[in-house]
Amino acid sequence: MAARNQKLRVSSAPTRRDTPTPRAPAARNTRFPERDRKTRRQSSHVTYRQRAPLVIPVTWLNAVIGLMLLPVVWVTTLTFFTLLSRSARLDEVWRTPQVVLFGWGLIIWLAAFWAGLRPRYIYVLGHELTHALFIWACGGKIHDFRVTADGGHVITDKNNLLISLSPYFVPFWSLVAVTLYGLAGIAFDPEAVQHLRLGDWRFSLGLDAALACLLGYTWGVHLTFTLWMVTREQPDLQQNGTFFSLVFIYFTNLTLILGLFVLASPGVTAGDLMEDWLRHLRELARWIHVPA
Repeated sequence: MAARNQKLRVSSAPTRRDTPTPRAPAARNTRFPERDRKTRRQSSHVTYRQRAPLVIPVTWLNAVIGLMLLPVVWVTTLTFFTLLSRSARLDEVWRTPQVVLFGWGLIIWLAAFWAGLRPRYIYVLGHELTHALFIWACGGKIHDFRVTADGGHVITDKNNLLISLSPYFVPFWSLVAVTLYGLAGIAFDPEAVQHLRLGDWRFSLGLDAALACLLGYTWGVHLTFTLWMVTREQPDLQQNGTFFSLVFIYFTNLTLILGLFVLASPGVTAGDLMEDWLRHLRELARWIHVPA
């Protein structure tokens, strides 16, 4: 399932030592021939060694970067829960038809997942297609593309952090749902809707309702399979270090959810997000500097 990197390996010729410049024969010691032979004998065993350069594995460096990102991840997590509680108190976003239908789509997927109805081939296809999209975006070429229910791979001449980890923070099938919504809006009238009443809730069965339900379902596919796959041995994670990859995946998913939450909630703005984020950052800085 990894975007394996296939490059031409050019085997370089072994490095040759430079031929030493011939030196003039040393003046022979005519007065003390024994001392001359001893000096020459000792000189013949002198060797010169070059120090090997210090090489730090990339995974070690990424592990350090992951540790440095932990405070930022902690502050962002606190900000998310702060905005969540504030939105629950100030507005009725949780009771809007779009959010309710999104929740129903998520519940339907979770029920199917726990019942064993897991379309693994669909997930693997989206996983490898995400690799392929980022390979093209980064200017790489695809030499082989294979997908099965048990796994898949993309053979390419280019690989980097985004190519390796993109399927874990990009909900591919949610993007497909948004694309289908845009195409359907061109072909059909978005205003042509049917109204359905279920208890105190009223639903508008139109393109908006279908998109909300599809987004809940596909986002559930993305989150559950991501959580399911990162607990297994994944070459995608090992390429950049498992610890760093997990921190990066969590942070990018949380940032994406925060952005969508701000867009969906009328009572929360981007200014509120930045204000709370900076406030939690200052609190963390004060806590770190408090003497024990």
